[in-house]
Amino acid sequence: QEAGSLPSTAVHTRRMVQPEGVGFPIDEYVWNLGTRSRPNNVYIYYSRLDVGANRVNLAIIARRMASEVFVINSSSSVLTSRPAIGIRIDDDAFFSIHALSSGGADSLSLIQNIHTFFNTEGRRHINWMAVGDFNRAPGRMQEALDSEPGLRNATLIVAPTEPTHRSGGVLDYAVLH
Repeated sequence: QEAGSLPSTAVHTRRMVQPEGVGFPIDEYVWNLGTRSRPNNVYIYYSRLDVGANRVNLAIIARRMASEVFVINSSSSVLTSRPAIGIRIDDDAFFSIHALSSGGADSLSLIQNIHTFFNTEGRRHINWMAVGDFNRAPGRMQEALDSEPGLRNATLIVAPTEPTHRSGGVLDYAVLH
């Protein structure tokens, strides 16, 4: 969440994912954190959503190449809400989320849509985790999850004990299934 420009040494792999019906492409890059003689490569999955200031894009960095890349929209307007981007490695999927400011009005629908996507015949075996800025306290998010029968016993929030925002609140955490 809130990824700015890519590192200048990241190399595009020519793999770009643009899921059908979704206008948010995700590009794959390899970034060597080591040296030429001792490479330490990581993969960057990057979606440039902020074509203006280029500061609130979404990105995921992984040690292994993703088997699959996902874009999950919220039920809110695509013009106002950022999607969640995700990658799958083996039977685990990881999502980056940056919900709308002023209360994270789209955060519940992002989690609902991720859960619905994986609650299908061929995907139920996949564990998923959504991590990022939900723009609402974990307690408020838990109340929202508890109000949805399909999510009540299917999710777990893992949150830090220290503030994640200058305001003193915890708004960055993980929701797991």
